[in-house]
Amino acid sequence: MAVGHRIAKNSLVILIARIIVAALNLVFVWLISHYLGKEAFGQYAVISSAFNLATDIPAAGMNLILIRQIAARDDLASQYLGAAMSLRVVIGGLLGLIATVVVALLPMPVEVRAACYVGILWMFSLLSIYVYTAVLFGFERFYLQSILNVANMLLTVAFTFLVLQVHSRWSLASVIGASALANAIVARVGFSLSFKKMLAPQKPHARHIYLDLLRESIPVGVATILRNLHERIDIFLLGKLRGSGEVAIFYAPYRIVQQLIVIPNMIVRPAYPILARFAREDATRFRNLLRKLVLAFVVIASLICSGLYGLSGVIIDRAFGEGFSASVVVLKYLCFVLFVMFPNSLLWFALLSLGRQISLTYGLVATVVINFVVAYLLIPSLGSVGACVGTLSGQLAFLVFCGIAIAFHKSGQGNPPLDQARFSNLEGQ
Repeated sequence: MAVGHRIAKNSLVILIARIIVAALNLVFVWLISHYLGKEAFGQYAVISSAFNLATDIPAAGMNLILIRQIAARDDLASQYLGAAMSLRVVIGGLLGLIATVVVALLPMPVEVRAACYVGILWMFSLLSIYVYTAVLFGFERFYLQSILNVANMLLTVAFTFLVLQVHSRWSLASVIGASALANAIVARVGFSLSFKKMLAPQKPHARHIYLDLLRESIPVGVATILRNLHERIDIFLLGKLRGSGEVAIFYAPYRIVQQLIVIPNMIVRPAYPILARFAREDATRFRNLLRKLVLAFVVIASLICSGLYGLSGVIIDRAFGEGFSASVVVLKYLCFVLFVMFPNSLLWFALLSLGRQISLTYGLVATVVINFVVAYLLIPSLGSVGACVGTLSGQLAFLVFCGIAIAFHKSGQGNPPLDQARFSNLEGQ
């Protein structure tokens, strides 16, 4: 099958799954926002953001490198997979221990403390999902990954609905436990499909495999951690400066934006190998393709953001009810954030294609710093609107930094992340 057809098919598969997952996610947010109430919903937002960010620390970067090794180096793929599993267990265990101590020492209501302890267990379920996902992506089994994503979200909604039927002081912990159980079940199925049918992990025969995996993962991992911190820093600042109620006002529309940003990712992920090949072989073709993709993303973003802005009142009222009327203004501000996020999602992979991981990291450092400073200054007086302005400032900083890095990139800089064997394999398929 031609590369273009393969990208189009995989994008369509991902699109269908994402639409279903986004719909189920809205149902999930509606359930917990209505059953838990504004205060507990805000607490859930903080806890889930914290543990998702902690999970990204051992998973970030390693997944992209592991996918590359599985796809391009068949002779060592099983050993890299074994090394990744060992490193995740060790790093995840250390993070779990640190989180346990921190939760025990911080002052918080007993209900919130119980939810945090359940969140630590949830973190290990999430790590398991990252492992089998790398195998499925490496073998380009996007349809299997999409089915498992839908199943995971469907189980999460079902388990959450069941636990919320029992109203108690432990409802917050029960909601997080429902997600952890759903993740664990899907991870077990994913292990069976990926390890038994595609690639079984082996213990590395040489120590350098562990070191190589770490050395190549760290720059991408740091960049991914910074990106996730940027996506959640406003939630933490709102909780600290304005309380859980204001977090809920911001978090409800922000979840909508998070679901929509997957649209450009569905296109750019299958196109990533092509960008990397052009970055190595033909700078002119790379820039032409990048220019066309940016233009397409701007057009798509304009249509989506215009519709979202015009229907913001209806969307918030139908999805969250009258108690979240203040979120309408927040969603309108977030439309501008979403518009900038579209091309930024493409520039992320463009820099990786050029082997400019360090530039990507520097750009995200600037993004986080600017986001934090602006939000910290504006949140005390503007609340959720100040958080929106902070997020927008960070996104604009990343857009400018990446544009400059790509414009002044010289051939031969960086270390393109996909091996020539991978390019030959794609062209043969």
